[in-house]
This record gives sequence, structure tokens and C-alpha cells, in this order.
Amino acid sequence: MTGLHHLIEALYRLRGYDLVPANGGNALRFRKGSEIVAVRVLTRDEPLSLEAAEALAHTLPSEGHAVLVTTGQLTGRPRGVLEAAGVEVWTREKLVHEIGQAYVGAAEAGTLGPARVEPPAASTPPPATSLVSAALAGLAGASPASQAPLRRAAPAKPKEQVLAASVDEAQAVGIATSRLMQVERAVLELMPRHAFRYTCVLEAKGRHAGERDGIVAVDAKDGKAIEVEQEPVFGTLAVPAVRGVATLQEDEATTAAKHAIIERHSQKVRQKSASNGAMLVADVWVRPNPATMKLEHLGLWWLPVWNLEGHNGSVRINAATGAIESEKLKRAFATDAEFL
Repeated sequence: MTGLHHLIEALYRLRGYDLVPANGGNALRFRKGSEIVAVRVLTRDEPLSLEAAEALAHTLPSEGHAVLVTTGQLTGRPRGVLEAAGVEVWTREKLVHEIGQAYVGAAEAGTLGPARVEPPAASTPPPATSLVSAALAGLAGASPASQAPLRRAAPAKPKEQVLAASVDEAQAVGIATSRLMQVERAVLELMPRHAFRYTCVLEAKGRHAGERDGIVAVDAKDGKAIEVEQEPVFGTLAVPAVRGVATLQEDEATTAAKHAIIERHSQKVRQKSASNGAMLVADVWVRPNPATMKLEHLGLWWLPVWNLEGHNGSVRINAATGAIESEKLKRAFATDAEFL
């Protein structure tokens, strides 16, 4: 088993479950009383195809309450197939959240256990950070003496990263030629974005209706938020660039990100139910519960954008994707038009 498998086993043991023999599959099975949980752990180098998702959706729920754990991103049809079959999907952020809840719950219930700390040579009491380190090491089954003491670090400044540019100046000019009659000036700009990785729980009339996760990038100048569909690729620029100014602070960007997440994952669905022999149909809103929303600020991402100008206007091209971000074109008049 991998380290991730051992982590899942430790997590469920902390919750009072016992590991029970598997039914011949790859899932970990845990029991607490009459409850059975089947957990399939997916590593980063084990991508889940649609066919594999359909197979898991068919077999995993039959072994107990089904959970799929992956440290990568799982979106689109594979995730939809799993959730429709009742499989609970845990991505990396969800796993971190569940581990934190398990430790806090064990501490509140008094089942975390005391820390085993060797008395120091001096008469001064050991620092609280050493006690915390020893307690976590004891739960993980490691020797406290082998764990490095925790150090209180100063709040870190949000890291800044530049998204890799796949479109050079010549390619950008080629793209813009269809819009501009002639490109007279091309400048590479770096536009600031506050990036957030998020998880949220969907609810319909107060009932659990699934979970979602992803990345949202908020323009640090105008506050516009967009969903990042793929994991970003960072790099260095081969040519000089003009860096924009981030006027939006992290707290303001957080608010904009939350609004964007709620808007993206809110939808009206039609539900059917039987009552007294009659079939009832009702439209129900499925929305993220703001109280369950978790956001991790990933820092500032700098998006490279080509700003191309010609005598009939300007075009802005995303240097990471090649897409046209915006354009401002002057109205063109036919040179052979005849005015009476």
C-alpha cells in the first residue's frame, strides 16, 4: 500500500473504524458496528477514465458506503457518473478537510491521547509546539523523538507565479492579423489574478446534494472571476513584459470568488417523487452552502497577455491559451462606396 492508503487507514481508525478484509477488489473496507465503508484510493499517476468510473460506480457501492479518494482533480463526466451512483468523491482539499475534522473531533472527545514527551534537561516546561508535534507523531505511530519541533513562522507573503506563455509575438501577430489590417505595435503584459482553490457542498432544500471543487481566478484589477478548467502550468518569460498593478486586495478577491462559485454551481433541477400513488414533479434549486465553502488562497498568478495595436483598433490575446481576450475595432468603410 502507498502512504496515501496508510493515511486513509489512520483517518478511519481515528474515527473508530476497524479495517476489515477486502472482497477481492482494490478498495479498503472499514467497519464500525453495522456500518461498512469502502474506500478506493486513486494516486496521481492513476488517471480515472470514463470507463473506469462506470466500473467503480457499478461495484464500489455494493461493498458499503462508497468513497473515492484522489489527490488530483476529478471533474467532468467521470465525476458525474460516480456521484450519480452515490459515490462520495474526496479530492485533495476534501481529504485535508476530513483529516482536520477527525483530529479536532478526537481531541474534543478526549480520544486523541496524551503526548509522550521526554522531560527537558532544564527545569523549564516544554513549549506547546513540542507537545502538539509529539501528539501528532504518536497518532501516526512514529516516535516523538524522531519528529522535528514545530517552529512558529511569520505570516508568509502570498507567492507570485507567472503562467507559462505558449504564444510568442509572431504567433500573436498571426492571430491578430485576421482582426487588424496591420499590426503596428505588440506589447506583452502581465495581468494579476488572485487564485483560489475551493471546495463546497451542494444542498437542495437543506439536504446534501453533492460536492464540488476547483480553482477560481479573480482579476486583481476589475474583480471579474473565472473558473480555471485545468491545472495551471507556470514558467518564465523569454521576453520583457509590462507588469500590471494589483489594486484588489485578497479579502475583496475572496468575496468575488465566493460569488462566482455560488453562481457557477447553482442550478434548478426537476425532481420526481411519489405521494399517495401520484407522481409529483417539482423544480428545486441546488446551490452551494456558503457555510461549507472552503477557499485556499494560492497567491497572485500573472497572466501573460499580448496587446496588439493597428491603425483600425487593438486586440488582446491570452499568451497562455491563444484565445482573444478582447478587441476594440474602429468601423471600416468601403473605399469604393458612392455617396450621393
